[in-house]
Amino acid sequence: MGWSSSYVQQIAERFTIGAEIIGEAIRKWRKDEEWIMNGYWLNELSAIDKNRTFSVAGSPKHDFYATDFSWGRPEILESVSIDSDNGVSMSCNRSRDSYGDLEIGLCLPKNRMNAFAAIFNHGLSFL
Repeated sequence: MGWSSSYVQQIAERFTIGAEIIGEAIRKWRKDEEWIMNGYWLNELSAIDKNRTFSVAGSPKHDFYATDFSWGRPEILESVSIDSDNGVSMSCNRSRDSYGDLEIGLCLPKNRMNAFAAIFNHGLSFL
């Protein structure tokens, strides 16, 4: 697979643009009390194409590994799952082993995960 560094850069730029758009929408919606309290968000949620779902879980701001419900701290966090052939699920958490690092989880169908792994590994070769 011959992925050029410019192609990998385009993917990174598109991901960044998507994240900015999502962040902007969240900031707008969380200030719109009527949209939340009257359930208008449910209408938008039900209109989503279930075959193109992208879910995100976790928080780099909350230290899940420090959580202890009296049976000990977690050894590992895995919160990714998909239930369709086109779904994508990601998680992002603080690292268990080192301060300032993140753990990223990704769940894709096998063929897409193999393609992602090839692109990701190729991108790492430029670091």
